[in-house]
Amino acid sequence: MQVGIIGVGLIGGSMAVDLKNRGFADRVVGVEADALHASAAKELGLVDEIVSYEECIAMSDMIVVAVPVSIAIRMIPDILDKVDRQVVTDVCSTKEKINDMVRYHPNRKNFVAAHPMAGTEYSGPWAALPGLFDGRAGIICNAEDSDMQAVELVKQMYDCLNMRVIYMRAAHHDMHTAYISHISHITSFALALTVLEKEKNEKNIFDLASGGFSSTVRLAKSNADMWAPIFSQNKENILTVLDTYIEKLQEFKKHIADYDENTQSCGPGGIYSNYLFEFYTNPDKNQSIIFPQTGYRDWDDMVNTYHFNIKGYVWAAGNVKNDDNRSYNFEFSRTDGTGYVRPQNNFFPCDGFPVRPVRNGSHGE
Repeated sequence: MQVGIIGVGLIGGSMAVDLKNRGFADRVVGVEADALHASAAKELGLVDEIVSYEECIAMSDMIVVAVPVSIAIRMIPDILDKVDRQVVTDVCSTKEKINDMVRYHPNRKNFVAAHPMAGTEYSGPWAALPGLFDGRAGIICNAEDSDMQAVELVKQMYDCLNMRVIYMRAAHHDMHTAYISHISHITSFALALTVLEKEKNEKNIFDLASGGFSSTVRLAKSNADMWAPIFSQNKENILTVLDTYIEKLQEFKKHIADYDENTQSCGPGGIYSNYLFEFYTNPDKNQSIIFPQTGYRDWDDMVNTYHFNIKGYVWAAGNVKNDDNRSYNFEFSRTDGTGYVRPQNNFFPCDGFPVRPVRNGSHGE
């Protein structure tokens, strides 16, 4: 089998090496618009030959499109115009708009939308790595729109790359990648820009930076020309994720602002305010006991927890007078932002409440 790879960079180059070394392809040819990249791909042995775009389409049994998504969305319909028997697949990080572009193409069956979930922060043929895809997820989208034999061939390719093949809809793929991939890059870019804005002297940054900072901003080294189109094509999902992320950042900001060093508590509206209830134990309010709003479990249903993070319950001493089947307890909640405490006697002693110590004592007390 002859495989043609259009775009011999990190992904295309890594794929080319393993497909040939592991026996999936007898020969791998590459297409590369950048002359320096083309020369490096050949010298590094990533491909057997660099050929023209038209030659690659004509001579290949399988064509892998490994170019930025902004180019791929125009290139894939053009390739489908020129094929008859060839299988065409891609490696792009967004899928829905590509699928929309080829939905009604006469050769749609020849195309298998796919995304190998692997990569590094580096780019170009020099970044290609054997084994890059080992153990990673290989996503095949909208398989029902493709010829079954074409899908099987792409699956065999991912099997050769030692990937876990997962099938899903293109829309679901784009939503999930916004959460697990795209937001990570945005966060990394934003943190790097924030630090560079504040720390004009870059030497100070790198003198002080340790592993945590380096690992967090690692993705900021990624090729911006590749990632900008990804953000644009998946912007609806990314904007939804960003709204949630910004909301969480605002919460953290408020929690930090509200933190009280004296009580070591975030106070009303603090980080645990919706989940914990604080009882002060002296008039000065400098000592307290904090109870979690754990909810409860019924004695005859020890699987489900009711009112978790909504209400808390603590046993009081003793059963209800003349009724051994009911015990006193306190119910408390501050989920509504104000809070309340009230005594109750409507639970069985065998219902599941948390047990918390309320004073020091030795065993047996």
